[in-house]
Amino acid sequence: MKISFLLSLAASVAILAGCTSAPKKIPASSGPGVLAINVADAAESDINVRPNLPLEDSEAQVTVRVRNNGENPLYDVELSLTDSVSGAVIGSSRIDLPSRGSAKKEFVWKTGPNGFRQLRAVARHGDNQAIADLKIPVISRPLYFPWFGGDTPAGRKLRYANVVMARDQAQFTYWHERGVLPCLWKGVDRKKTAADYAAYLRQGLADPATGAAGIMIDEMGGYDNNEILNSNYFIGFKQFLDNNPQYFTALWCCGSLQPAYCNISRNVYRKDKGINLLMLECYSNFQVVEFSSWKRFDYFDQRIFIARQQDVLSNTVMTLAIDGNKERFNLFGYEIEDQLRYVRRHAPEMPGVGFFHVETKSPELVPVADDLCRKYFIAPVVQVWQEDLQFAPVTPKAGEKFQILAGVHNIGAMDAPGVVVTIRVDGKPVKSETVTLPALKKGEAPRPVQVLAEYRADVPGYRTIQVEVLPGAGQTLLDGQAERMVYVH
Repeated sequence: MKISFLLSLAASVAILAGCTSAPKKIPASSGPGVLAINVADAAESDINVRPNLPLEDSEAQVTVRVRNNGENPLYDVELSLTDSVSGAVIGSSRIDLPSRGSAKKEFVWKTGPNGFRQLRAVARHGDNQAIADLKIPVISRPLYFPWFGGDTPAGRKLRYANVVMARDQAQFTYWHERGVLPCLWKGVDRKKTAADYAAYLRQGLADPATGAAGIMIDEMGGYDNNEILNSNYFIGFKQFLDNNPQYFTALWCCGSLQPAYCNISRNVYRKDKGINLLMLECYSNFQVVEFSSWKRFDYFDQRIFIARQQDVLSNTVMTLAIDGNKERFNLFGYEIEDQLRYVRRHAPEMPGVGFFHVETKSPELVPVADDLCRKYFIAPVVQVWQEDLQFAPVTPKAGEKFQILAGVHNIGAMDAPGVVVTIRVDGKPVKSETVTLPALKKGEAPRPVQVLAEYRADVPGYRTIQVEVLPGAGQTLLDGQAERMVYVH
């Protein structure tokens, strides 16, 4: 019996030793709400995509965090991620969750075609499950939505911002996880030598994948182009660009746009050389601008003209103000939207829009400005210009048929199906057709989709030719009508 007792004691000790190295799995609580995946608040979302505006037919990293709100640890929790639009399974895994804790898993997502895609994350453990759906925009070409500031409670709620200012490693880490480029603020120092200014721009930059991804330079401007070219800060800036191509560089340009800044900005010929993004400050809704023009869009026109002349519009964005003083200036969402419509109409090449700034005196405008990025750049944007209404022959004769060609554009970053195009002559419809307007892809030349109608005028005289465009569901209509006169001989 003594031997039996010793053997039993030894077995007990062995079991206890085993528990020290591998604790016994405690079953999950059967109560509701133990598992959670939160996506309601962009600032605290448990599903993040990197980059946050992924391109079509590319790979993106999707991180899913699962939370355990129960008192017991959970083991072998099933986690799956699917594209609920296509039904494709992106990936699945099993994870362990500590009590009152969380764990995350990263998946590689092959995005496929452009459009708003809904990702569904499902976590299951016994009778418990958590399901979360998150709509992600997949776009046809790169877009930029930079914000002055950004790392504030209001800034962290932005859904479409993809370039923000950040100050320390904790902020860098947060924004990298969100798929956003965190950049250091840099100012203009006119007292430094060129070499010292280049060194200043390099300060604080390390691995762009984990730390600051680049710099955003504030208050660089001037009115004398030769003076800019010969200044130490400009020469130092060029030295920084030449020696540090791995960092994203953005320049807030104030005052009248000068060719010097255009000439160090990337374009289709310079490709990867120069500034990534030239940002043109247009804060005319809350301050007296340098032009002092009574026409509020003169300030926009000057910048658009120079940027197009220097062929940098495709790497340039207008930056609008949502700051101000409510006692002096009443700022409203329609005012920002009106400015954006003007920019899209007159500079469709611009790949986004920037805003100054998150710490505004009109905080209600922050989510408004954020959603305008979706409405006027990400979603399909249908536009018709008068010059795209054409005739063949251009001088038709009475009694003979002539062709009317109505060209319609989609200047958004997603395809636009179900667009109805109607051609009228003297108010009477002669052709109606439903078309799909493909989104412009990076490197492509913009081309309208043409709808063709034939018409015969039996008697000479002027005819009024009209085209009317009606967008499909979820699409933004910029200008939906165009009209021209044609003389029938």
